[in-house]
Amino acid sequence: MDTLFRLSQNIEGFSNIDETKYFFNNILPERDNNHFFNVNRLLQIKPNEIIYFAYAGYLVAKATFAGEIIEDYDRDPKYNFGHKLTNIQIINSNQKLNTKIFSTRTTYLDTKEKLDEIKRILDLSSKKNSSSSYQGENLTKEQVFEKWLILNNRPSRYSKTLHTISNDLKKEHYKDYDLYSVDNSHTLQKIKKDYLSIKKLFEKNKRGQNMYNSAFNRYIDFLKETEEDFLLDDIEKIIGHDIPLSTESKNLVKCRIGQGNFRDSLINYWKGCAVTKFDKIELLIASHIKPWSESTNSERLDLFNGLLLTPNLDKLFDKGYISFDNSGNILISSELNNYSLLGLKKEMAIEIKEEHKKYLEFHRNEIFKDYNQ
Repeated sequence: MDTLFRLSQNIEGFSNIDETKYFFNNILPERDNNHFFNVNRLLQIKPNEIIYFAYAGYLVAKATFAGEIIEDYDRDPKYNFGHKLTNIQIINSNQKLNTKIFSTRTTYLDTKEKLDEIKRILDLSSKKNSSSSYQGENLTKEQVFEKWLILNNRPSRYSKTLHTISNDLKKEHYKDYDLYSVDNSHTLQKIKKDYLSIKKLFEKNKRGQNMYNSAFNRYIDFLKETEEDFLLDDIEKIIGHDIPLSTESKNLVKCRIGQGNFRDSLINYWKGCAVTKFDKIELLIASHIKPWSESTNSERLDLFNGLLLTPNLDKLFDKGYISFDNSGNILISSELNNYSLLGLKKEMAIEIKEEHKKYLEFHRNEIFKDYNQ
Protein backbone atom coordinates (compact mmCIF):
# COMPACT_ATOMS: atom_id res chain seq x y z
CA MET A 1 0.00 0.00 0.00
CA ASP A 2 1.11 3.60 -0.54
CA THR A 3 2.95 5.14 2.39
CA LEU A 4 3.76 8.52 3.94
CA PHE A 5 7.26 8.78 5.44
CA ARG A 6 7.96 11.74 7.71
CA LEU A 7 11.57 12.90 7.54
CA SER A 8 13.25 13.99 10.75
CA GLN A 9 15.84 16.73 11.12
CA ASN A 10 17.50 14.80 13.95
CA ILE A 11 17.80 11.55 11.98
CA GLU A 12 18.11 12.52 8.31
CA GLY A 13 19.93 15.78 9.08
CA PHE A 14 18.06 18.15 6.76
CA SER A 15 17.99 21.73 8.03
CA ASN A 16 15.22 23.18 5.84
CA ILE A 17 12.72 22.35 3.09
CA ASP A 18 14.92 23.68 0.26
CA GLU A 19 17.76 21.39 1.32
CA THR A 20 15.38 18.43 1.50
CA LYS A 21 14.05 19.06 -2.02
CA TYR A 22 17.58 19.53 -3.33
CA PHE A 23 18.49 16.10 -1.95
CA PHE A 24 15.56 14.42 -3.71
CA ASN A 25 16.04 16.38 -6.93
CA ASN A 26 19.82 16.18 -7.32
CA ILE A 27 21.55 13.74 -4.97
CA LEU A 28 19.20 10.79 -4.56
CA PRO A 29 18.80 10.08 -8.31
CA GLU A 30 22.57 9.48 -8.48
CA ARG A 31 22.46 6.78 -5.81
CA ASP A 32 21.58 3.09 -6.11
CA ASN A 33 19.49 3.14 -2.98
CA ASN A 34 17.81 5.48 -0.58
CA HIS A 35 19.96 5.54 2.52
CA PHE A 36 17.56 6.47 5.29
CA PHE A 37 15.17 3.53 5.42
CA ASN A 38 15.26 0.90 8.09
CA VAL A 39 13.77 -2.04 6.20
CA ASN A 40 11.65 -3.05 9.19
CA ARG A 41 9.67 0.18 8.87
CA LEU A 42 8.53 -0.48 5.31
CA LEU A 43 7.95 -4.24 5.09
CA GLN A 44 4.45 -3.79 3.69
CA ILE A 45 5.54 -1.73 0.68
CA LYS A 46 5.31 -3.65 -2.57
CA PRO A 47 6.87 -2.94 -5.99
CA ASN A 48 5.35 0.02 -7.84
CA GLU A 49 3.70 1.46 -4.74
CA ILE A 50 4.15 5.13 -3.93
CA ILE A 51 6.11 6.60 -1.01
CA TYR A 52 5.31 10.22 -0.09
CA PHE A 53 7.88 12.18 1.90
CA ALA A 54 7.06 14.98 4.34
CA TYR A 55 9.36 17.39 6.16
CA ALA A 56 8.24 19.79 8.90
CA GLY A 57 4.63 18.91 8.09
CA TYR A 58 4.88 19.65 4.33
CA LEU A 59 4.88 17.17 1.47
CA VAL A 60 8.22 17.58 -0.33
CA ALA A 61 8.52 14.58 -2.69
CA LYS A 62 7.09 11.30 -3.85
CA ALA A 63 8.70 8.27 -5.45
CA THR A 64 7.94 4.73 -6.62
CA PHE A 65 9.36 1.73 -4.76
CA ALA A 66 11.28 -0.29 -7.37
CA GLY A 67 11.05 -3.51 -5.42
CA GLU A 68 14.74 -3.85 -4.59
CA ILE A 69 16.17 -3.90 -1.07
CA ILE A 70 19.92 -3.32 -1.10
CA GLU A 71 22.43 -3.91 1.68
CA ASP A 72 24.85 -1.14 2.53
CA TYR A 73 27.63 -2.35 4.79
CA ASP A 74 29.03 1.14 5.36
CA ARG A 75 26.12 1.95 7.62
CA ASP A 76 25.13 0.98 11.11
CA PRO A 77 24.04 -2.72 10.94
CA LYS A 78 20.65 -1.79 12.34
CA TYR A 79 20.00 0.43 9.30
CA ASN A 80 22.03 -1.28 6.59
CA PHE A 81 19.23 -1.76 4.08
CA GLY A 82 17.92 0.67 1.52
CA HIS A 83 14.85 0.76 -0.70
CA LYS A 84 15.56 1.59 -4.32
CA LEU A 85 13.33 4.41 -5.57
CA THR A 86 12.38 5.53 -9.06
CA ASN A 87 10.18 8.28 -10.59
CA ILE A 88 11.23 10.77 -7.92
CA GLN A 89 9.14 13.96 -8.09
CA ILE A 90 9.33 17.18 -6.06
CA ILE A 91 6.09 18.45 -4.51
CA ASN A 92 5.71 22.21 -3.98
CA SER A 93 2.97 23.24 -1.59
CA ASN A 94 2.43 26.00 0.99
CA GLN A 95 -0.22 23.97 2.77
CA LYS A 96 0.64 21.85 5.79
CA LEU A 97 -0.59 18.29 6.25
CA ASN A 98 -3.04 17.59 9.02
CA THR A 99 -0.47 15.81 11.18
CA LYS A 100 -3.15 14.51 13.53
CA ILE A 101 -4.08 12.05 10.77
CA PHE A 102 -0.47 10.94 10.31
CA SER A 103 0.58 10.29 13.88
CA THR A 104 3.63 8.08 13.28
CA ARG A 105 6.86 8.49 11.34
CA THR A 106 5.76 5.87 8.81
CA THR A 107 2.04 5.88 8.03
CA TYR A 108 0.36 3.50 5.60
CA LEU A 109 -2.34 5.21 3.54
CA ASP A 110 -4.92 2.63 4.46
CA THR A 111 -7.97 4.83 5.09
CA LYS A 112 -10.02 7.20 2.98
CA GLU A 113 -9.24 10.04 5.42
CA LYS A 114 -5.49 9.65 4.86
CA LEU A 115 -5.82 9.33 1.09
CA ASP A 116 -8.11 12.37 0.92
CA GLU A 117 -5.62 14.46 2.90
CA ILE A 118 -2.78 13.54 0.51
CA LYS A 119 -5.05 14.32 -2.45
CA ARG A 120 -5.94 17.70 -0.92
CA ILE A 121 -2.28 18.71 -0.71
CA LEU A 122 -1.50 17.41 -4.21
CA ASP A 123 -4.45 19.36 -5.64
CA LEU A 124 -3.27 22.55 -3.91
CA SER A 125 0.26 21.91 -5.15
CA SER A 126 -1.03 21.54 -8.69
CA LYS A 127 -2.88 24.86 -8.39
CA LYS A 128 0.24 26.54 -7.03
CA ASN A 129 2.36 25.27 -9.92
CA SER A 130 -0.19 26.39 -12.49
CA SER A 131 -0.45 29.79 -10.78
CA SER A 132 3.04 30.67 -12.01
CA SER A 133 1.29 31.88 -15.13
CA TYR A 134 1.75 35.47 -16.21
CA GLN A 135 -1.09 37.56 -17.61
CA GLY A 136 -3.04 34.45 -18.66
CA GLU A 137 -0.05 32.61 -20.14
CA ASN A 138 1.39 29.35 -18.77
CA LEU A 139 5.04 30.26 -18.42
CA THR A 140 8.09 28.69 -16.88
CA LYS A 141 9.78 30.33 -13.93
CA GLU A 142 12.52 31.50 -16.28
CA GLN A 143 9.97 33.19 -18.54
CA VAL A 144 8.24 34.85 -15.60
CA PHE A 145 11.62 36.13 -14.38
CA GLU A 146 12.40 37.47 -17.86
CA LYS A 147 9.11 39.41 -17.97
CA TRP A 148 9.76 40.69 -14.44
CA LEU A 149 13.15 41.99 -15.61
CA ILE A 150 11.57 43.80 -18.55
CA LEU A 151 8.87 45.37 -16.37
CA ASN A 152 11.53 46.58 -13.93
CA ASN A 153 13.74 48.01 -16.67
CA ARG A 154 16.46 45.43 -16.11
CA PRO A 155 18.41 43.53 -18.80
CA SER A 156 16.28 40.54 -19.88
CA ARG A 157 19.46 38.57 -20.69
CA TYR A 158 19.89 37.91 -16.95
CA SER A 159 17.25 35.18 -17.26
CA LYS A 160 19.67 33.26 -19.51
CA THR A 161 22.70 34.18 -17.41
CA LEU A 162 21.36 32.05 -14.55
CA HIS A 163 21.79 28.94 -16.73
CA THR A 164 25.40 29.93 -17.35
CA ILE A 165 25.95 30.33 -13.61
CA SER A 166 24.40 26.90 -12.92
CA ASN A 167 26.70 25.32 -15.51
CA ASP A 168 29.72 27.16 -14.11
CA LEU A 169 29.06 25.72 -10.67
CA LYS A 170 28.65 22.23 -12.09
CA LYS A 171 31.96 22.47 -14.00
CA GLU A 172 33.72 23.54 -10.82
CA HIS A 173 32.39 20.40 -9.09
CA TYR A 174 30.28 22.54 -6.83
CA LYS A 175 26.74 21.38 -6.03
CA ASP A 176 24.78 20.67 -9.19
CA TYR A 177 22.32 23.53 -8.78
CA ASP A 178 19.60 24.54 -11.20
CA LEU A 179 19.10 28.06 -9.89
CA TYR A 180 15.50 28.05 -11.09
CA SER A 181 14.76 25.26 -8.61
CA VAL A 182 15.74 27.52 -5.68
CA ASP A 183 12.73 29.25 -4.11
CA ASN A 184 14.37 30.90 -1.09
CA SER A 185 16.24 34.19 -1.45
CA HIS A 186 18.53 33.46 1.52
CA THR A 187 19.59 30.13 -0.03
CA LEU A 188 20.35 31.97 -3.27
CA GLN A 189 22.43 34.57 -1.43
CA LYS A 190 24.57 31.75 -0.02
CA ILE A 191 25.02 30.22 -3.49
CA LYS A 192 26.03 33.64 -4.82
CA LYS A 193 28.61 34.05 -2.06
CA ASP A 194 30.01 30.58 -2.82
CA TYR A 195 30.10 31.30 -6.58
CA LEU A 196 32.09 34.49 -6.12
CA SER A 197 34.44 32.82 -3.61
CA ILE A 198 35.75 30.58 -6.42
CA LYS A 199 38.70 32.50 -7.83
CA LYS A 200 38.11 31.43 -11.44
CA LEU A 201 34.46 32.52 -11.31
CA PHE A 202 35.26 35.72 -9.44
CA GLU A 203 37.64 36.67 -12.27
CA LYS A 204 35.03 35.70 -14.86
CA ASN A 205 32.52 38.02 -13.17
CA LYS A 206 35.13 40.79 -13.14
CA ARG A 207 35.82 40.34 -16.88
CA GLY A 208 32.09 40.40 -17.51
CA GLN A 209 31.80 43.78 -15.78
CA ASN A 210 29.92 42.32 -12.80
CA MET A 211 27.24 40.72 -14.99
CA TYR A 212 27.00 37.44 -13.04
CA ASN A 213 26.81 39.18 -9.70
CA SER A 214 24.09 41.47 -11.10
CA ALA A 215 22.11 38.50 -12.42
CA PHE A 216 22.25 36.94 -8.94
CA ASN A 217 21.06 40.18 -7.33
CA ARG A 218 18.14 40.63 -9.72
CA TYR A 219 17.00 37.04 -9.18
CA ILE A 220 17.26 37.52 -5.41
CA ASP A 221 15.06 40.63 -5.75
CA PHE A 222 12.61 38.64 -7.86
CA LEU A 223 12.42 35.84 -5.27
CA LYS A 224 11.85 38.32 -2.47
CA GLU A 225 8.87 39.75 -4.34
CA THR A 226 7.42 36.26 -4.80
CA GLU A 227 7.72 35.76 -1.04
CA GLU A 228 5.10 38.46 -0.40
CA ASP A 229 2.75 35.92 1.23
CA PHE A 230 5.56 34.83 3.53
CA LEU A 231 4.17 36.62 6.58
CA LEU A 232 0.75 34.96 6.35
CA ASP A 233 2.35 31.57 5.68
CA ASP A 234 4.56 32.00 8.75
CA ILE A 235 1.63 32.85 10.99
CA GLU A 236 -0.28 29.85 9.64
CA LYS A 237 2.72 27.60 10.38
CA ILE A 238 3.07 29.01 13.90
CA ILE A 239 -0.61 28.51 14.68
CA GLY A 240 -0.98 25.15 12.91
CA HIS A 241 -3.40 23.05 14.89
CA ASP A 242 -2.42 24.59 18.21
CA ILE A 243 -5.83 25.95 19.24
CA PRO A 244 -6.10 27.61 21.69
CA LEU A 245 -2.70 29.19 21.07
CA SER A 246 0.06 28.47 23.54
CA THR A 247 1.92 31.40 25.09
CA GLU A 248 4.90 30.67 22.82
CA SER A 249 2.69 30.65 19.71
CA LYS A 250 1.14 33.98 20.68
CA ASN A 251 4.58 35.49 21.23
CA LEU A 252 5.80 34.17 17.88
CA VAL A 253 2.85 35.65 16.01
CA LYS A 254 3.33 39.02 17.72
CA CYS A 255 7.07 38.82 17.04
CA ARG A 256 6.49 38.12 13.33
CA ILE A 257 4.30 41.21 12.92
CA GLY A 258 6.71 43.41 14.88
CA GLN A 259 4.79 43.63 18.14
CA GLY A 260 4.85 41.97 21.53
CA ASN A 261 7.64 40.83 23.79
CA PHE A 262 10.43 40.71 21.20
CA ARG A 263 10.08 44.36 20.21
CA ASP A 264 9.57 45.38 23.85
CA SER A 265 12.71 43.52 24.90
CA LEU A 266 14.75 45.24 22.15
CA ILE A 267 13.43 48.67 23.20
CA ASN A 268 14.36 47.87 26.80
CA TYR A 269 17.81 46.70 25.81
CA TRP A 270 18.86 49.27 23.22
CA LYS A 271 16.86 52.29 24.47
CA GLY A 272 17.06 53.69 20.92
CA CYS A 273 18.66 52.88 17.56
CA ALA A 274 21.53 50.45 18.19
CA VAL A 275 23.75 52.43 15.81
CA THR A 276 22.75 56.11 15.96
CA LYS A 277 21.11 56.19 19.43
CA PHE A 278 18.11 57.99 17.86
CA ASP A 279 15.41 57.47 20.49
CA LYS A 280 12.07 58.25 18.81
CA ILE A 281 10.86 54.72 19.52
CA GLU A 282 7.78 54.72 17.27
CA LEU A 283 10.04 55.30 14.24
CA LEU A 284 12.39 52.41 15.01
CA ILE A 285 12.15 48.88 13.64
CA ALA A 286 12.78 45.65 15.55
CA SER A 287 15.02 43.73 13.17
CA HIS A 288 16.20 40.12 13.43
CA ILE A 289 19.92 39.59 12.87
CA LYS A 290 19.54 35.97 11.76
CA PRO A 291 16.45 36.16 9.52
CA TRP A 292 13.14 34.87 10.80
CA SER A 293 12.96 32.28 8.00
CA GLU A 294 16.31 30.77 9.03
CA SER A 295 15.77 30.83 12.82
CA THR A 296 14.36 28.28 15.23
CA ASN A 297 11.43 29.34 17.41
CA SER A 298 13.73 30.02 20.36
CA GLU A 299 16.07 32.09 18.15
CA ARG A 300 13.11 34.11 16.86
CA LEU A 301 12.36 35.26 20.40
CA ASP A 302 15.97 35.66 21.54
CA LEU A 303 16.79 39.21 22.62
CA PHE A 304 20.33 38.84 21.27
CA ASN A 305 19.04 38.00 17.78
CA GLY A 306 17.70 41.51 17.36
CA LEU A 307 18.67 45.10 16.66
CA LEU A 308 16.55 48.22 17.02
CA LEU A 309 17.28 50.32 13.93
CA THR A 310 16.14 53.39 12.05
CA PRO A 311 14.21 52.51 8.87
CA ASN A 312 17.11 53.22 6.49
CA LEU A 313 19.57 51.15 8.54
CA ASP A 314 17.01 48.35 8.92
CA LYS A 315 16.57 48.16 5.14
CA LEU A 316 20.33 48.22 4.51
CA PHE A 317 20.89 45.51 7.13
CA ASP A 318 18.02 43.36 5.87
CA LYS A 319 19.25 43.55 2.26
CA GLY A 320 22.84 42.75 3.24
CA TYR A 321 24.42 46.12 2.41
CA ILE A 322 25.72 46.53 5.96
CA SER A 323 26.70 44.16 8.75
CA PHE A 324 28.84 44.28 11.91
CA ASP A 325 32.02 42.50 12.94
CA ASN A 326 32.59 40.77 16.27
CA SER A 327 33.73 44.05 17.80
CA GLY A 328 30.52 45.76 16.70
CA ASN A 329 32.17 47.86 13.98
CA ILE A 330 30.06 48.50 10.89
CA LEU A 331 30.88 46.69 7.64
CA ILE A 332 29.73 48.42 4.46
CA SER A 333 29.30 46.37 1.29
CA SER A 334 31.56 47.20 -1.63
CA GLU A 335 28.40 47.06 -3.76
CA LEU A 336 27.08 50.20 -2.06
CA ASN A 337 28.35 53.26 -3.92
CA ASN A 338 28.16 56.75 -2.38
CA TYR A 339 27.11 55.26 0.95
CA SER A 340 27.67 58.59 2.69
CA LEU A 341 24.51 59.85 0.94
CA LEU A 342 22.62 57.33 3.07
CA GLY A 343 24.14 58.71 6.26
CA LEU A 344 26.60 55.82 6.67
CA LYS A 345 30.01 56.41 8.21
CA LYS A 346 32.87 53.95 8.61
CA GLU A 347 33.16 54.96 12.27
CA MET A 348 29.67 53.64 13.09
CA ALA A 349 29.46 50.77 15.59
CA ILE A 350 27.15 48.95 17.98
CA GLU A 351 27.85 47.64 21.46
CA ILE A 352 27.58 43.87 21.41
CA LYS A 353 27.85 41.01 23.87
CA GLU A 354 29.11 37.48 23.35
CA GLU A 355 25.54 36.27 22.78
CA HIS A 356 25.18 38.50 19.70
CA LYS A 357 28.21 37.02 17.94
CA LYS A 358 26.72 33.77 16.58
CA TYR A 359 23.86 35.71 14.98
CA LEU A 360 26.16 38.36 13.52
CA GLU A 361 28.40 35.63 12.13
CA PHE A 362 25.40 34.12 10.35
CA HIS A 363 24.45 37.52 8.95
CA ARG A 364 27.99 38.16 7.66
CA ASN A 365 28.28 34.70 6.09
CA GLU A 366 24.81 34.35 4.62
CA ILE A 367 23.32 37.83 4.08
CA PHE A 368 26.14 40.39 3.79
CA LYS A 369 26.94 41.22 0.16
CA ASP A 370 30.65 42.00 0.49
CA TYR A 371 31.95 39.21 -1.73
CA ASN A 372 35.34 40.95 -2.04
CA GLN A 373 36.37 39.89 1.46
